[in-house]
Amino acid sequence: MDVQSLNTEEKLYARTILSDIANMVKLRIRLRAKNSTIAFPFDVTKNISNIHIGPNVAIDRYANFVIGKKCHVFIGEGTIIGRYCRIAGRDHYIWIGKEVGIAHRAYISTTGHEYEDVTQSIIKQGFTSGGRVRIEDGCWIGIGTCILPNVIIGKHSVIGANSVVDKDIPSYSVAVGSPARVIKKYDFEKKKWTHVQ
Repeated sequence: MDVQSLNTEEKLYARTILSDIANMVKLRIRLRAKNSTIAFPFDVTKNISNIHIGPNVAIDRYANFVIGKKCHVFIGEGTIIGRYCRIAGRDHYIWIGKEVGIAHRAYISTTGHEYEDVTQSIIKQGFTSGGRVRIEDGCWIGIGTCILPNVIIGKHSVIGANSVVDKDIPSYSVAVGSPARVIKKYDFEKKKWTHVQ
């Protein structure tokens, strides 16, 4: 590609593509994610070294990681993260276990917004120091789900589409809604999923 022969707009576009390719190579080298696929465009605003990706992970296009210096993100082997997902943390950690499926447009965060001072707009008040988020092995996180700070989702649980998870979800559960509530649990004696009243 002869960059000099292009007009200004084409040069900018060409530089963006070349920058994305360079970032992709750097990202894969730095994350040391064996046999993992990170589709581009992929956005990490900073602190890329705080993201720890296991083998055989797939991250779809337009995923966005906003990670503070004190936050670490761990993504377990075989996990899939969908398109337009946003993972954000200023402190604490986000732990995503093995073989977790996270559908498109999910949002996972360790922080919230301050709002106590009514004399100031909320966007000027900064962020709360929330708490860690932990998603155990084998879970499915539905499309558009929002997972808030201080939450543990137990293993092999399903979170329904567009749910807001603001409290712990036990293992082997199905939870839906805003706020999410458990509607089914797996009964190991009966060997089937049963409705929760």
